[in-house]
Amino acid sequence: MKFTKPPLSFEEQAQLLINRGLNADKSNLIKTLKEVNYYHLSGYLYPYKMGGSENFFPETSLKKIKEIMDFDNELKLIVFKSISILERWIRTNLVYNFTIHYKDPFAYTKYSSYPLQPHYKIDEFLDHLRNEMNNSREVFVQRYKTKYYQENYLPAWMAAEIMSMGTMNRFYQLMDRRLKLSTVNIFKVKEIVFHSWLNSIRDLRNICAHHSRLWNRDLSIIPKIPKNNSDWNQYYGRNNKKLFIIFSVIMYMLNQINCNTTLKDDLHNLFVEYRNIKLIKMDFPQNWKHYNFWI
Repeated sequence: MKFTKPPLSFEEQAQLLINRGLNADKSNLIKTLKEVNYYHLSGYLYPYKMGGSENFFPETSLKKIKEIMDFDNELKLIVFKSISILERWIRTNLVYNFTIHYKDPFAYTKYSSYPLQPHYKIDEFLDHLRNEMNNSREVFVQRYKTKYYQENYLPAWMAAEIMSMGTMNRFYQLMDRRLKLSTVNIFKVKEIVFHSWLNSIRDLRNICAHHSRLWNRDLSIIPKIPKNNSDWNQYYGRNNKKLFIIFSVIMYMLNQINCNTTLKDDLHNLFVEYRNIKLIKMDFPQNWKHYNFWI
């Protein structure tokens, strides 16, 4: 099947939404569409469509949708801040443990440091890291490249500072399991659980960084919940595709590294400010602050 829909002007897009039942002043709707793009807006409108129809439920208004979008923007800022703290800590510890073990600032560039891994995977990791180094505008990178122009790579502790979460994940997968556990064991979970958390948090970070819809979203990478662990009893049976589980995982991890996080207070204040937003859409229970790791 070929795509045959013609492009629509902002005015035509606005009229289409109004015809489908969106309660909005047309000029305000056109202004919004110019700011956020039709398909960005439609992501927030989708839950308000009547089943099997393109039409919206009665009382679906632009005002309500814009409130959700404002809420979502602030939510992403809160989450991104917490993920950044966690990401930096994990990246620092993985690189530190690896470098101290091999006693070599460039051990991460050598095949011998990854004895069980195929060379092409190591090459892929190094290609990503080299691109990040070459594209970095950090002053310390520029100074290093000027002074040590014969070196192709940064020392590990410098590389850790510019390593993206995706590259960090590649590095983690290459590492010997014993070295991984130096970091994983701090979180008191199995390695398979930790890796699922790392992947899910990376996906969440990308959603926030690319300004995609977070509210009411099903995660594409689902975090595993530790089995047979009484600390996680309250979470068994909850929808781990929704945000409450992954937010709780982030809170748990921040607690384990003794980070003085403001995540709980930031979320509470946001939920109070936007009290009309239904938290159940993110699988947040009414008593979420009384769940383990949030108390």
